[in-house]
Amino acid sequence: MKWIINSLILLTMHAGMAGIFRKAGKAGWEAFIPGFNLWVWLKLVERPWWWMFLFLIPGVNVIMFMVISFLSLRNCEVEKPLMLVLGVLLSPIMLVYVGFSDAFRWMGNGYWKSYKKSGAGEWLDALVFAVVAATIIRTFFIEAFTIPTPSMEKSLLVGDYLFVSKVSYGSKVPQTPLTLPFTHHTLPFTESMPSYTDWLQLPYFRFPALSDIKNNDVVVFNFPEGDTVIVQRQSESYYGIVLDTMHTMAAALNKDPEKDRDVLMSLARKAIQSRYDLTVRPIDKCDNYVKRCVGIPGDKLEIKMSQLYINGKPAQNPELLQLSYQLALSAPLSQKTLDKFDITDFYGGQSAYPIAMLNRFNLEKLKGVNSVSAINPLIQPANEYDYRAFPHIPSLKWNRDNFGPLTVPQKGTTVSINA
Repeated sequence: MKWIINSLILLTMHAGMAGIFRKAGKAGWEAFIPGFNLWVWLKLVERPWWWMFLFLIPGVNVIMFMVISFLSLRNCEVEKPLMLVLGVLLSPIMLVYVGFSDAFRWMGNGYWKSYKKSGAGEWLDALVFAVVAATIIRTFFIEAFTIPTPSMEKSLLVGDYLFVSKVSYGSKVPQTPLTLPFTHHTLPFTESMPSYTDWLQLPYFRFPALSDIKNNDVVVFNFPEGDTVIVQRQSESYYGIVLDTMHTMAAALNKDPEKDRDVLMSLARKAIQSRYDLTVRPIDKCDNYVKRCVGIPGDKLEIKMSQLYINGKPAQNPELLQLSYQLALSAPLSQKTLDKFDITDFYGGQSAYPIAMLNRFNLEKLKGVNSVSAINPLIQPANEYDYRAFPHIPSLKWNRDNFGPLTVPQKGTTVSINA
């Protein structure tokens, strides 16, 4: 259904262009040749040819189409403010109406210049220029991000604002270029309404980088598992929820989660689809994640008793590295105490055995609190299989605290495609 709607919009847009072209003395078929139609249209409204490149930039292309439609309507003697507003917001429909109506005629090059700009018009021009410039900058040069999750506490905190250089590792050409400015994948104030259309998809391309990614660089990237998202649980991995649901069903049905994996996986997906709303996103519209790059191509990565090793050597731990601990309390810890010790990740506050993420500094401080009778590290033992750990194979017996060794693939190596 979606491709039918997108095709109708595209056909309407080209039909409107054909009508405008014919009024201006051009052949209607010229409106249906991609690229060439933009060049002809820009010539008709006396705009420079290099504006064609602006139509390739996401967000900017939507604005440029509105601008060129506005100029075309002005050249066709459209003067009523309501019609001009509709011409901007509903450009394809208005272009068809004006292009094929005998009530309007093309007045020739330069006609739109006869209109004296009002103060509001000058402000609108400045606003359009500012939006176009800002969109180009944030697409190819630098963009602001906000830290959404506590996964990098205490290096980067929830709510921290970052300015991220896109030229350092090479700017990416957006693969989904038809999107509204200053949005990522969802319209503001909505949970799932897309801010883009995916009927046009460009191939992956990245400009040359100024530098290579190095160990311990903090990087921003599109979350690979973010192609399928549960609308009501967008902060969680869909595939992780499927795994959890599958193992819950296996226990309830007394099934082996490995032997009956395919059947249970199908049941889990159906259960999730019946309970939640799902949405699918292109790769460049997946959520932005901020992480530390601990392994680069060719590195051998391993975790032993929660200590990371790279190429057989212990990795340098951040000074404020946090680990999970279970506390035994005789009385609940107050929020004032948590704030004083800078403990931000604290779960089960009213329980006698809450879990806290602690670094070596606030760990020592907690040991002196009278109500804390025990602090035990939560480390999964070696050879204990955790189904959440990639690549989800019981015989490997990997978990979050004892993982690998796993070699990061690099160019020129051969990787066997097996379990």
